Amino acid sequence: MSGPKRSRRTTAVPDRSPGVPLGHEARSLANALAAFGYEDDVPAVKDPRFLEWFKANTQPGMEAKRVPRAYVALSIAILRLIQEREDQPPGRPLDPGIAPVEMLAEAIPVIDAARMQALREAPPGKEGATKAELDERNRLIEERAQYLAHKVYERRSRKGDMPKPK
Repeated sequence: MSGPKRSRRTTAVPDRSPGVPLGHEARSLANALAAFGYEDDVPAVKDPRFLEWFKANTQPGMEAKRVPRAYVALSIAILRLIQEREDQPPGRPLDPGIAPVEMLAEAIPVIDAARMQALREAPPGKEGATKAELDERNRLIEERAQYLAHKVYERRSRKGDMPKPK
């Protein structure tokens, strides 16, 4: 499917039936309606051709048991866009390292706060460790710090207080 790149964030829509994801139910409905022959190439609503298509498909004789064909075809088109998802537990637990970084980031830059938290979480270095072992430990700490900083910025962007690029 072509079109704009979809964000990983989605609007939470509750399932209508317990144990049946809404996307699966929508796809089933779209397939059932299409089986009756009402599937059309529906232009996007903002496309100038949409109005012409809609008028042509709402004329007398274009109903599906008193429902204009346009509404059925448009329903199919919209329903097909709803993504199916795997069942997952509601909400994901927040990484326990993010809250301390958010608090520290009120006083110091986010990356510095993330590095401090990553260092606190890291196991203590071994006495007499080789340079390679120290480098590996430092790499893991920096990797964790980058992850924590990314998550904090991601949360801020949802709230609208992401720092502006210069």
